[in-house]
Amino acid sequence: MVGLRRAKVTLYATLHTKIAEHKIVLADRQQVLNDAWESLVREGGAVVGSMPVFTVAGTEREAEKDE
Repeated sequence: MVGLRRAKVTLYATLHTKIAEHKIVLADRQQVLNDAWESLVREGGAVVGSMPVFTVAGTEREAEKDE
């Protein structure tokens, strides 16, 4: 019975460690996607002209005009 309990605890600890490691990977990927999205929105606004640029936070600002 003690061996089964130890096996369960070991399994839980391993699972918890793997999930924590995976959360770090997912957070890094999310940051890369957010940066790429912001860059595309910013550059797209510059190409089209003066149009609203949306940031990740959902706020809106007027795109800067090239003069």
